[in-house]
Amino acid sequence: MPSWPKLQRLTLADNRLRLLPSQWSGTPSLEVLDLTHNRLGELPAAIRQLAQLRIILLGRNRLETLPASLAHCLGLTEIDLQRNRLITWPRFLFQLPHLRRLNVARNQLAEVPAFPSGAKLEQLNLSHNQLTALPDLSPLQQLRKLDVSHNQLQDLILPSGNCPLITLKLHHNPLNQLPQHLDTSDHLQHLELQNTNIGPIPEKLLVLDQLKFLKGPWPYPHSLKVLKVLQAASNESMDIAERTGIFHFWCAPQAAPPPATATLLKMTRSPIRPLRKLGAWALLDQRAAKELPQLKP
Repeated sequence: MPSWPKLQRLTLADNRLRLLPSQWSGTPSLEVLDLTHNRLGELPAAIRQLAQLRIILLGRNRLETLPASLAHCLGLTEIDLQRNRLITWPRFLFQLPHLRRLNVARNQLAEVPAFPSGAKLEQLNLSHNQLTALPDLSPLQQLRKLDVSHNQLQDLILPSGNCPLITLKLHHNPLNQLPQHLDTSDHLQHLELQNTNIGPIPEKLLVLDQLKFLKGPWPYPHSLKVLKVLQAASNESMDIAERTGIFHFWCAPQAAPPPATATLLKMTRSPIRPLRKLGAWALLDQRAAKELPQLKP
């Protein structure tokens, strides 16, 4: 490896690298190493020489394991391992005291060890693996974004208390109920539950005052008025999207009546054309109807 004592960022992405240099002592100041989209099957043990490394991007390679020497890079705050071939969780990851962002999506992981108390993870992506269970997430008191979609999870225990969780993606799991402690996630804004086994919309969701985006397997719940965006995507019955503060409401055939909070009504994928022929859609209450713009047939 050439000697670049002041080099702070090195990008080697989108090449066909199969091996890396065996010595890295010539780049003592390196902070960001991008090795995305190569053909790497292993990392050299000498990676430990990168004492200043903060971010290492290893997505889209062929890694089955990671060298334990990476645990000596104590300054690491972000590791991207998505789309590799990991089968076993690299346990030394929990030894990194400053790790904030970890992406291990699209691997072959079947198990995750218990999270240590005091872990500082803020973003964790475990999606598209083979996980049937996860350890208690309560130690992750700084977690802000969690994606565990496309696994085989049936239950989940979220951090409780003042955890700043704002994004939670649980879709495409055989979940039968909402995760424990979800009703204490006071900061939650984005929740995805489509393609799960959760039945009628749980009352626990009604206490989430900050929730702005929800995808789920139900038609629009009239009592859930805090939502700005709701997509009942699994049955394609309706989509609600926010555009500059105005609700645009799309109704498919046989969908539930529009919510009383709608301010703009658009009929799509429906044989009903003119607004004056809404028929059953007249269930929209008069107060909301007054707020509708004047639409011409």
